Amino acid sequence: MVKKVLRWLPLTVFLLAACNLGQGVPTAEDITPTVPIIPAEVPTEEEEGLPPAEESSTDPAVAESIGPVTVTGEFTVGETVSIRVKRGEAVSSVNCLTVHQETDATVVLDPPSTSGPSLDGTFDESFTFDPPQAGTYSVSCTGVALTIDGLVEVEADSSPFTIEAKG
Repeated sequence: MVKKVLRWLPLTVFLLAACNLGQGVPTAEDITPTVPIIPAEVPTEEEEGLPPAEESSTDPAVAESIGPVTVTGEFTVGETVSIRVKRGEAVSSVNCLTVHQETDATVVLDPPSTSGPSLDGTFDESFTFDPPQAGTYSVSCTGVALTIDGLVEVEADSSPFTIEAKG
């Protein structure tokens, strides 16, 4: 039986060798198929009826600016007032204080919480203020803008707002 198996061995080896030699070594063209690129027509936002998206602002005037300062809330003693300051991406170290118009008393607000950035590259700084007494207040904010000429202090003020006494 060993003789019968050994008789087929040379023929099997010859067939396997012939199969491998016939194809040769594949070239780079055989390995990497080329696929033609067909440009797809993607509708633009204008074609779809949507307004064009705002691009990130590269305008240095926007990046180096602070303001407006907006104030929202109940405007009653004991109720929290929210203060929002818009700042450009080149502005940092934003500090705000409230000024009581009748007494000139000032309160420095706690560090802000920052959201951001919006589509135009600006950030919103949010402060809170609990007015201790009725009267007319305003908010004054300052920051530092990094410009081509170096650091520049920027500032913005809110419109005056009135806090009513409770009751």
